Amino acid sequence: MAKPVVLDTDSGELEEIGRRLHDDGLDPKVDDELKLRHVWRLYQRSEVSLKSALGDIQDLKLQQAEEMKEVENYVEHIRSLSEEREALTSEFEAENEILRNELEQRKLECDAIAEVREMLQQEGLQQVAESGLSEQVAYLLVERARLMDELETAAEKRPLHPANSSADVDQLRQLLERERADHEEELKQQRENMMRVKESLTKVKASSIVL
Repeated sequence: MAKPVVLDTDSGELEEIGRRLHDDGLDPKVDDELKLRHVWRLYQRSEVSLKSALGDIQDLKLQQAEEMKEVENYVEHIRSLSEEREALTSEFEAENEILRNELEQRKLECDAIAEVREMLQQEGLQQVAESGLSEQVAYLLVERARLMDELETAAEKRPLHPANSSADVDQLRQLLERERADHEEELKQQRENMMRVKESLTKVKASSIVL
């Protein structure tokens, strides 16, 4: 069993205790038992107040921890939104670049079609120039066949000398081959341009529907 602790007191402390008892409405002249009971009650009230204050501090710490967690979650959410925005921005920029390229290609194709139309108009083929691309291709096919027939007919009617008949035939054949190759290349380009125009229009329409 622990020995009781003996506290040294001085007159100043006793006077302070007397003033405190007087402030609490207790006559300093009462016996020591009443004074001790009063001091004990003061101690109990102080202990309860201290425990309550410690509890409030603990609750405040928990609240602050929850608030900090909410702040961290909010910051993380903002970071995720920023990353998502950057990804969407990059995606939009890539799509815009694709659209710009498609529109530029379409412009080149339209310029090529306009150039062919102008050439037909200069040749006096206004009606063909104002027709569609397929009609223009059909006309060029017919025109190529007609020119080749005329060249073959002219070659048959042309008198050939025995000395140079072989050379003339070769030259005529080469001329026909060049003419055929030129027409086929022109028709090929026309078909490719028509296909690119159709593909560009389809992509533009699909992009408009998505947006």
